[in-house]
Amino acid sequence: MVANKELLLQKEKKEKQAAELIVANNELKKTEEKLIKSERGLKQAQIISHLGNWEINLETNKEEWSDECYRIKGFDYEYSDLSFKLFESYIHPEDKQEVAKAINKSYSDFSPFSTSFRIIRKDGEIRHINQEGYFELENESNKPIRFAGIIHDITDSKLMEFK
Repeated sequence: MVANKELLLQKEKKEKQAAELIVANNELKKTEEKLIKSERGLKQAQIISHLGNWEINLETNKEEWSDECYRIKGFDYEYSDLSFKLFESYIHPEDKQEVAKAINKSYSDFSPFSTSFRIIRKDGEIRHINQEGYFELENESNKPIRFAGIIHDITDSKLMEFK
């Protein structure tokens, strides 16, 4: 009789745990659906506004771009050789010095930067962009661990200015 009662308690405990897992799994699915919806909305907003984001992990030197960042710069999404050297390569030659100055200033004191310049895409098209960035510093050492920012294609508004 005691053994049956013990088995019954164990069974009830397992059923309760199973129910809790089902509830937790359902909550996880809802959270995942919200995240997917939010990411889809962010991508749509970036396409509409011609605004992309990028980041560089300064510890691994790994760079990541949003889909819109690829579109603005004219690169295929599969392109994986992202680097600062690549960034420099598509800056219009007449703008390279100003861009380097803004980034070097930012790097010297880890202040945010904002600069407008032209890029030359692989297809030869010239685009006007505004780029803003900032450094994320490690709390204890104040060492930069991440460099991140946005790139905004302002070509249409620049063309309107010229008309």
